[in-house]
Amino acid sequence: PSAPRKKRKNKANNSNADADTLLEQQKEKLRGKYKKISGRLVLLQEKKKTKTSRGRNTMPSNDDGDAGSLHVQATIKYHLATDLAKNWKVTKHPKTEQTEVEEGLRQLFLTAMGNNIDANSGAPLSEWGAQNINGELGILTGELTTSDGVYKLQLQPNHKASFQLSKKKTSQNDKSASQQVNDLSHLSHDRSKNVPLSPSSEFFQKLGVSNADGKPVNGMSSKMRQCQKFVEIVGNLVDNASSNLSSTSPSKIRVIDMGCGRGYLTFSLHSYLSNKFGAMHDNVSSVETQGIDRRPKLIEEINGIAQDLGEEFTTLNFIEGTIGGKHNSLF
Repeated sequence: PSAPRKKRKNKANNSNADADTLLEQQKEKLRGKYKKISGRLVLLQEKKKTKTSRGRNTMPSNDDGDAGSLHVQATIKYHLATDLAKNWKVTKHPKTEQTEVEEGLRQLFLTAMGNNIDANSGAPLSEWGAQNINGELGILTGELTTSDGVYKLQLQPNHKASFQLSKKKTSQNDKSASQQVNDLSHLSHDRSKNVPLSPSSEFFQKLGVSNADGKPVNGMSSKMRQCQKFVEIVGNLVDNASSNLSSTSPSKIRVIDMGCGRGYLTFSLHSYLSNKFGAMHDNVSSVETQGIDRRPKLIEEINGIAQDLGEEFTTLNFIEGTIGGKHNSLF
């Protein structure tokens, strides 16, 4: 009959409603509590503001060669709240003899356990504050990643917590452990990229594109990217053309740049081809490059740069002329 079916339906609806209510209550209890805490070692440079002649602050600068300081960059994820990021310096404070890492972790654990959570404690609370902190730490698992491997946190009742190796890393180089510890370049945000040309190449420095550290000078980042991309594209074209030849590589390559301007692309391509194909034949002169531009003063300047750069650029020269004019070109 229809009546009993209606009763069962109402009972099912009530059961679903109770389950939804219970779920919302459980979610609300978790709101603002720690969900996941992760961290990584990074090198951070302190930004120093420069001043203009009028005394106004301009963009921050870190061109003083400072290698930066080692930090733990912690990301704190909360239940139903906005993530929080903290940078803790690894070196000890001269007065307290504590590191920011130690202090930061102490605040995390004390907060999670319901202690030291007043407004002035500096505790890393979510935007919901301490209203739901009730002393339940609730750590379920932990993971420590080092240069040697990945260690899992072992938590057992009535036993001391410990980290045990779960995955061993295989080194890709022959560096000793002490060398790997001292070499912090892999922690920097400015990580080296796989590019055709070294950003610290001498010709880049002579042309005013980068400094001795390989960092683009102010306003030249786009020019550096353009040179790298141009060399990559033309280099692939040369490789494809070489694959159609009977020999393994061309015995001589000639490049001409019509309307070369200051020669950023001309220097870049000449350097790339000379290093790649010149090394195959043990002869840098296997690559000849010429730039043509109508501005005599500019031609004189960049020819001087090419001469100062030494043997690799002896087969690079620039001449004054126009694209449609008659001149002593390579062709």
